[in-house]
Amino acid sequence: MANALIKCFFFVVMTILFSVTKYACADTAPLEFDQWVVKVSNGRIQTIQFSSHPMGEALESRVQSERGQPVNFAGRYHLFSFGCGTMCQSFTAVDVYSGKIIDSVTASAGACYFPGSSMIVVNPEIYQMYDGQLPDWASTRYYRMTPEGFVELYESKEPYTGRCNN
Repeated sequence: MANALIKCFFFVVMTILFSVTKYACADTAPLEFDQWVVKVSNGRIQTIQFSSHPMGEALESRVQSERGQPVNFAGRYHLFSFGCGTMCQSFTAVDVYSGKIIDSVTASAGACYFPGSSMIVVNPEIYQMYDGQLPDWASTRYYRMTPEGFVELYESKEPYTGRCNN
């Protein structure tokens, strides 16, 4: 019986070590939208509190058209984008319940996100834009949305190969 327990314990320890080593040694982050699943609200933006964000007043003309829009990101947010210059897009999250402008991230090559996941992939196609020869400043970034704003999870020079709906 003791021998069987030792073998079982050894198997469990080796499995854990293999799993940790696999992810620690990987060139890219093991991040998938399914790792950040959230329940999706059927709410829509009713009001927008421009004073809730330092850039709120500057965004007012861009955000007005977002009223009535449904949740499209992280379960309770409406994410909208607008141009902010050459090769610049701003992705801004509005909480559909409170109307607060929560946070923004900027991109050069779009973003991938889903209503049922709190993860967003910024610049998913940047690798293709430069035929794999990325400038030092270029990368694909992975963020998670929290009630306080975007939290960076990972930055990569590797191409994004996951699914994208936008």
